[in-house]
Amino acid sequence: MKRYFLVIGCVLAILNFVAAQTCQQQTNCDACAAIGTCGWCAATKQCLPGTVQGPTNSTCIGRSWEFGSCTPCQSFGDCRQCLEYDADCFWCATANSGQGGCKAIGFVGCPFTKSCPCEVFADCGSCIDDSSCQWCSEDSACVSTNSTCSAPQPVYNFTTSCPCYLNRDCSSCRAGPNCKWCLSGNCDENCAGGFSNSCENFCGAFANCEACNVQPGCAWCPQTSQCVDPTTASCAFTSACPNCQSATYCDACLESPYCVWCEDTANCQQKGTHCLIAYGCENYCNQINGCEACNAVKGCGWCENEKKCSDSTTATCLFAHSCTGQNCGFSGGSFVGGMALMGGLILVIVIGYSFYRWRTGSRITYREMM
Repeated sequence: MKRYFLVIGCVLAILNFVAAQTCQQQTNCDACAAIGTCGWCAATKQCLPGTVQGPTNSTCIGRSWEFGSCTPCQSFGDCRQCLEYDADCFWCATANSGQGGCKAIGFVGCPFTKSCPCEVFADCGSCIDDSSCQWCSEDSACVSTNSTCSAPQPVYNFTTSCPCYLNRDCSSCRAGPNCKWCLSGNCDENCAGGFSNSCENFCGAFANCEACNVQPGCAWCPQTSQCVDPTTASCAFTSACPNCQSATYCDACLESPYCVWCEDTANCQQKGTHCLIAYGCENYCNQINGCEACNAVKGCGWCENEKKCSDSTTATCLFAHSCTGQNCGFSGGSFVGGMALMGGLILVIVIGYSFYRWRTGSRITYREMM
């Protein structure tokens, strides 16, 4: 029995070694993510064996683990997320008309920096997390420690704590002494309407990307289609929500891994929406009865030879572009009409040929007629 387990252990070790070698041969995120057992650690630019939860036998610095797909730098609207996410990303303070943006290294036209300018931090807590920044309470602004505030007091820096009300996101709030993040979306010592025991629970209540990203201290994780606390969750966050509503039919909708096609409302919505979800466009089209109803739905088509509604982008059948009756098949009337038309054409050919032989002076024999 011991020998049996020893053999199994050796086989598993060999398989893990082969998997690790396969991953390590990949030198960029796209090639790495294309292998189902590998993930890309963007902070260290390494391809490692793992799952969507993270590397199998190692760790990935920060929140930069990519599995299954690669997120471009420009999808990160927050400076710290940008810099913590990827060693190939930098913050461009002049991008987006001076609002700042995350860009890939090598992008021309931006002053390169691997640190966040103080003015991007909107609350006291996130401001003083950076030792080079200080919060000017009178100005409600985060500035460099080399700058002077309009009023000398109060000023907060990394050696002090911010009053609860100056923290505008859940994580910064809970880091403050005696501070609670209220369910109403503000930081206070006492929350009349109750408070969240964790930022993860607070963020998790928001079911779609738009509702999530407008909440201070929350971020949308497209890999899991969940709203999470970006300070604790391991995810490649996105500040750009998928525009599922722009997909007007099932196939176009399901091209995005973040969208679902709702059968009951016949429209495309973000994952997390409560509706009757179509788990395949073929199944969705199959449920439509009748040719006219089928052809009226974009992406579906009436399969004439099988007499059913099918996905026009995947099914291989004879699609009817116009409908005769409900089933759009060869009904009795259309069959008789077709035969009459064929007989008429044959008669015209025979008469024309007979006239030709008569004009040329040749006779038509019985054998030619047959």
